[in-house]
Amino acid sequence: MATWSIANKRNSKICALCMFWFDPTYSALKPDMGDFYKYDPTARKKCSKQGQIETLSWHSCNDFVCKV
Repeated sequence: MATWSIANKRNSKICALCMFWFDPTYSALKPDMGDFYKYDPTARKKCSKQGQIETLSWHSCNDFVCKV
């Protein structure tokens, strides 16, 4: 089992928090306190903005739109 990392939704532009990163069940993301979320840094999902390429949850790009 992976060690979960923490990200702030206001300052972090990581794939796990992006609406284009396909994770409909939020399996790699868990709410924490306030604006903080725990995410699995080893999770891989397809990105609709990157041509359906699998990306890791901690990656980021210029097309980021927060889904939470």
